[in-house]
Amino acid sequence: MKTSTLTNRLVRIFSYSRITGGSEVALIGAVFVLYSWYWPVSEHIVHIIIFFLVLSLWIERKPALSRQLTFLLPATFFFLLLAWLFLSVTWSGAIHQSLSYALLVILTGMTAVMLGTVVGLERTIRGILVGVVFLQLHGLTVPDEYGRNLWEGGYNSGLFSNPSSLSVLVGAGLLAAIFLNQSNIRQKVTLWIFVIYLSWAVWFTHPILTTVVAVPVALLAVVPILHARRVQQKFRLPLIGAYLLGGSAATGLFWSNRAPLLALVGEDSTMSLRTVIWAYYWEAVMWRPVIGAGWGNSYGWNPIERDRLQQVSEFFPAHNGFIDTASMLGLVGLGLLVATLVSLFFAGISRVVVGESPLGHSFIPVLVVYLSLNDMMATSLPKFIGILLLGLMSGLILRDPTEDSAGKDMLVDSTRGGVEHQQGTVLTEK
Repeated sequence: MKTSTLTNRLVRIFSYSRITGGSEVALIGAVFVLYSWYWPVSEHIVHIIIFFLVLSLWIERKPALSRQLTFLLPATFFFLLLAWLFLSVTWSGAIHQSLSYALLVILTGMTAVMLGTVVGLERTIRGILVGVVFLQLHGLTVPDEYGRNLWEGGYNSGLFSNPSSLSVLVGAGLLAAIFLNQSNIRQKVTLWIFVIYLSWAVWFTHPILTTVVAVPVALLAVVPILHARRVQQKFRLPLIGAYLLGGSAATGLFWSNRAPLLALVGEDSTMSLRTVIWAYYWEAVMWRPVIGAGWGNSYGWNPIERDRLQQVSEFFPAHNGFIDTASMLGLVGLGLLVATLVSLFFAGISRVVVGESPLGHSFIPVLVVYLSLNDMMATSLPKFIGILLLGLMSGLILRDPTEDSAGKDMLVDSTRGGVEHQQGTVLTEK
């Protein structure tokens, strides 16, 4: 009897579905770490190998794709953004360098979309969490510029040159932990440990105000979704519209009265001169307003000049991802980026509110809000990690929602012929 019990347990642990699921989670985590630019890897062969590995998975799985326009739009806008990015190389000052950088970004985006369609929501969230925890724990072992590690009072960001680069990723990991499903008490306890640890990391080890504010504000996006799911179908979209109008009004009210509010947290109305920098670089955007300076081109630090461009990657001086995108891709590129974000936001809400998919799918609009808020104060979307996350979300939305129905996207216990009940860490719908 004991031997039979042990055998059954080993079969469950090493079942095909568990091995497959674990491998996919590890792949998402590895890709997340690679494209975080924690270890800058610019060798094209690495990115090409990953692309063809994911392409082979995509061909083998043949994931079902949604045919609804709402779910097709995000991927459409995202691919148009990548196409415009590639086209912008032709008017770059150094075509060979910009082309090299653009090819890496395009490989990143296409890989991400395929990964999202193949892996699905649950394993994608797990992979993001695995990647963030790895970055965070490795960062604890790397001393800062003064030779101090975190436990010695160091302001540690691991191999990142700027702590905010790690902070935005830790915030994404915290959101992933909050939305991750689990089926038993052991998994619940483990995830609560991650939630508490990453909350501590956001607040104490990487005290970047943008992340501290962006995480809770992004979570507020769940409130209208929860409310809409509890009213009649015909009232759901008008209710979402009312919430959006209220949120827009609150944002406008905050901006017009930001000086006394920001003073409460030790900031002035310029937000550490952010608004001054934005105005400065927005003026530079107007030098080439329609098509921009070309992908991978930067005006650099002050003083900037119209014809003095630098060919760079992962360097964005405007402290605003939307302005940085506009400087390279013009208002056309900025419009495609905003269209991708807006369509992702509404497609995610539509899937949960109208399509009545599991509440965990609201992770997509929440992540869109989080990244958008971050890029109003810093820059992540034009970076590799931003392109990766945009591509993953586009792929997840493009994936047929029936593929993510109960059990298809979880680590299934094949020996029991069913799927265990899934319950959210924090956002559990009764």
